[in-house]
Amino acid sequence: MKEGSLYYGEKPLVTIVVPVYNSEKYLRICLDSLVSQSLDNIEIIAVDDGSVDESLAILEDYKKKFPGKVIIYTIPHVHGAGAPRNFAIEKARADYIGFCDADDVMDVHSMELLYCKAKEKDYDIVCAPAFHVNGDKRVLYGQLKEPISTETLILNGQVYLWNKIIHKRLLNKVGRMPENVSLEDLGYSLVLHSYARKIGYIEYPVYYYMKRFGSDSNNVFTLRNLDTIQARQYALDKCNPEYKEYVAAYVARHINSDFRKRWIFTDRFIEQLKDIWVELKDNKILKSDEYLYRRLEKFAEISNVPIPRNIFIGGIGVELSDGFIRSCKENAFYDSCTITILNEKNCDINELEILKEAYENNDFDFLNGYFALKFILKEGGIYLDRRIIIDRPFNYVRYCRAFFALLDEETYSDWVFGGISENEAMSEILETYKNADRFKYSLDFLRNKIKDTVERYEVPKSEVNNLIDYPITVFSPDVMVCDITTPTSLKPEPHVCTHDFTSELGGEGYSVIKKTTLSSLLNISGANDELNEVKKENAMLRIRLRELEYSKEK
Repeated sequence: MKEGSLYYGEKPLVTIVVPVYNSEKYLRICLDSLVSQSLDNIEIIAVDDGSVDESLAILEDYKKKFPGKVIIYTIPHVHGAGAPRNFAIEKARADYIGFCDADDVMDVHSMELLYCKAKEKDYDIVCAPAFHVNGDKRVLYGQLKEPISTETLILNGQVYLWNKIIHKRLLNKVGRMPENVSLEDLGYSLVLHSYARKIGYIEYPVYYYMKRFGSDSNNVFTLRNLDTIQARQYALDKCNPEYKEYVAAYVARHINSDFRKRWIFTDRFIEQLKDIWVELKDNKILKSDEYLYRRLEKFAEISNVPIPRNIFIGGIGVELSDGFIRSCKENAFYDSCTITILNEKNCDINELEILKEAYENNDFDFLNGYFALKFILKEGGIYLDRRIIIDRPFNYVRYCRAFFALLDEETYSDWVFGGISENEAMSEILETYKNADRFKYSLDFLRNKIKDTVERYEVPKSEVNNLIDYPITVFSPDVMVCDITTPTSLKPEPHVCTHDFTSELGGEGYSVIKKTTLSSLLNISGANDELNEVKKENAMLRIRLRELEYSKEK
């Protein structure tokens, strides 16, 4: 009999687990890569959990073509891949288990190379690098150097299941993976790594992880991304206590990564960091990266009072459409908000003589700005002019004490700003209205006062978008004025809202330009590419320094 061939009823050498849900578009390509494995003696267990497309029909077709090799089960739909994976592991007959997602591709030699390595020393787990593919670009991740310790695997191993094979004894020891949650492999992989003792590695890339724009797994804006919080907590709760310090260090690095990658949910990530900081503040491994430690320390020690989810809309003297109000209510925060429309009923126009004059002269922007400051100072929240278009939730800014937005290098917007209650910046600006000459300052009064206040707090222009180091945060135009993000980017830059200057067209200083033209103009110099390369080099240097420190400790 040929080595690796499979006869019906014979125990396979490896079981490949494939969770399937509405994967018809890519499922055949995935299955072709699995049934073509150079190691024949394998079983492929595909578990469909309630697909409503043609996925199950495709699976049945492959089951007929490859009887005994392709095995199909169906279970009721459960969110996430945890439930179908757990079901398949229970049914698996092989000692070693591999994993493949239904929209990815496995190299045809993967199982043979991983299995042969695993048998050399009866390894608990064997890892390999994998390609992350985005269009016509692919990047190799997961490269390690042998020998690989448990500590190294935790800190530098990939937290995916598909770039490795795992002995069933390790899976049984760790137990079932979380169900009804996304990103379950993050937490589960860290727990697996913490209990692995005999770890093997091959240099051959075994997997092609297809990063497709628009797919649920690569959409950083969906609420499923909040499951990273649960996954990280799972890792801390379930990991091997002997290696918890290493798992905690990885969790800290992952939170820092999420501040950049999943920036919409910054407020929730800060809250998790605060909750676990008692476990991190004395972590020797984390402290070995001084830059990262200091950065996380600042987030952890930031004020415990976030900006309330209050939205104040300027409605004095202007008509607000139902659509605009509904958009504010639905989009200002991903977790609901309170809307207050500033109007003649809740704002005392006779409070100051200058306000009365402004009202009589239809200077409604002046009035809305004043009362927005007053409401924010009392209750905390965010002011939105009727000409603001909300593109992403304002949760990103909730831990700023006060924030303002630049229109250009010198001019500040008076259409959007916010802060916590009783914050000093809003109080200072509000105080200036008492002695203001409306006729002298009516057009740019608030903009100028914001600029004066920012300058008094000495926020450098080089520190725009800095959420943690200053009592005032100044956001650059790409965050709150115009959207220049790449629509198909898998890691979009922070952008929250857009200023609608339609009413200003034809006025001095305004022109119309395509968004794509603006984006291309900003990318001509390539300065951002150079900066990213420097950041990558610095990150690699920090990793090497950490590895040297670990080797010294041993």
